[in-house]
This record gives sequence, structure tokens and C-alpha cells, in this order.
Amino acid sequence: MKEPGSPRVTPSDAAVLAVLGQVESHPEIVLSRRELIRYVLATPGKRAEEVQALLHLDQVEQVRIGLKKIANTCEKQLSALNAPASETRANLLRALGITELTKDRALAATNAQRAILGLPALIELTDATSLKDGLATPGPAQPQQIPKTQALADIRAAREVLAEISGVTTTARVAEVQAELGDLAADPALAAGVAQENFYSTGMGLIANDACPFCDDAWDLDELRMHVQVKIEHLKEVSRRRKAAAERVNDFETRTARI
Repeated sequence: MKEPGSPRVTPSDAAVLAVLGQVESHPEIVLSRRELIRYVLATPGKRAEEVQALLHLDQVEQVRIGLKKIANTCEKQLSALNAPASETRANLLRALGITELTKDRALAATNAQRAILGLPALIELTDATSLKDGLATPGPAQPQQIPKTQALADIRAAREVLAEISGVTTTARVAEVQAELGDLAADPALAAGVAQENFYSTGMGLIANDACPFCDDAWDLDELRMHVQVKIEHLKEVSRRRKAAAERVNDFETRTARI
């Protein structure tokens, strides 16, 4: 009809108008031929979306997807919680010596164990019930007794070590080590160490053509060798003193470790 809002009915009698009124009251959806062809040619997934939009079911699909996501999330969370719960249940069954976890069996097994320990039986198991009710808390540990002879010997040995540490000999030895360490720390060659010694030793073998292998300046070869050799000897002496000081410190630590 060109004007569906203002139909002209022929014949315009009561019976025909009643039938048309009944049709008008139904919410059927009328599709044109072009719309029908579009639904027919659509892919299955796309066709389902088109039909849901036509029937105003797209919101229902969104709600369904949301509920499905919530269900999947809850299932994942329950899986993580069920594992420790199952393990705890198995441990409790093993400890009570029963095969089925019911309130009556758990209460009977618990009272049997409490009877062995001489504890009163539990009347009922509730959320606030502890299976260890009535167990006495352990008292403070008794101090360990030390034999008097051993204690006196240990005290005597400690006094001897303290006397040795505070004695004149030890004090003098400490002063000597401190002075030697101070001299070593003030010597700049201490930081150079073995690396610089190897450097000079290698350079000694490269001296040739009246030139220094380190700076390329002209030198008298004998004077250059003597100059480098003095440095090498000094580094060796510093290394020897450092080792000797380390040995004296270790010896002192060994003596004082007895205390």
C-alpha cells in the first residue's frame, strides 16, 4: 500500500475491518524481497547476527557472552581453590584413619585418638572446634647443665688467650704489623701490583735501537735497563712485603681465633 497509515478498504464492511484490525495487532515483521535475498545470501554466522538484530536479540547475545565470561572466570578460580582443598581433605582422612569424611565418622575417630591421649571426648564438631582442645602447652625448656670442671677449664683457657692478646708481645707484634701496613699503603707501587711488574718485565725484552719501548724517547740502553730494573726490583720488594704482612696478619688471626 502506498499509504499504510491510511488504508482504503473495499468493501469497507465490519467483517473485513475486524480481520484487518486483528492483523494490525500482531507484531509480525514484514520483509521486502530485497531484504529476504540479503538474508538468504548471507553467511551462516552473519545470518545469525542479522536475525538476532531483526528480532532484537542482539542485547540478549551480549548478556549471554558476558555471563559466559563470568562462568569461565569462576571456573578457573575454583580450579585453583579445589586443589589445596582436596589435598587438605586427603590429609585429614589419612590422619583420622577413615575413608569418608562425615561429621559422625570424624567425631568418632577424633575421640578415639583423644582417648589414647587421656583427653575428654568432644561432644560436637563445629566451625570453632579445635581437635587439639585440652592439650597442655609445653613448658619452658630446662636449661642445659654444664659440668663444672669443663666450665672452669673453658674459663681458664679464655683468660689465657685474653692475657696473651693484651700482653706486651702481642701488642708489639700488632704495632709492627700496623706500621708495616701503613708503609705499604703509602707506597704508590702497592696499587700497581703484579700487572705493572709484568709490564716492565715485558718491556725489558723489547729495548732496542737506543729507544725506550714505553715512550719512544732516545735513551742510553744501559741506563734505560738499569732504570727499568730498579722499578722491577722495587715492585718485587713491595710484593714480598705485602705477602709477609699478610702472613703475619693470618698468624695473628689464628692465635686470637681460640677465644
